[in-house]
Amino acid sequence: MTYGCCSLLGPLKKYERIIQEIIQELGVIGKEDEFVREGKATVYRVHKEINEKDSKEVTELDVSEKIREQLLMMITNKRKNDEPI
Repeated sequence: MTYGCCSLLGPLKKYERIIQEIIQELGVIGKEDEFVREGKATVYRVHKEINEKDSKEVTELDVSEKIREQLLMMITNKRKNDEPI
C-alpha cells in the first residue's frame, strides 16, 4: 500500500519499507499518511544534505536513524499539543 503523496524515486524507493517499519515500531495508529510524508521528506533532505557537504556515500543506517529521529520529534510535538497520534 502506498501512502503519502507519491513514491520515492529510484534507489530511494527502498526507504518506503523502512518508513513503514519505523511507523509500526513507534505505534502510530492515526494520521499515518502524515508520518509517511514526513519520512519521505526526511529521506530526500538527508540525501541532499550529505551530497552538498561531501561525496560521502549515504548508508541505509544513516537515513533510517534520521527518519526515526524526525518521526519521534513529530510524535513528541503532537503529544505536547494533545493531538491524536
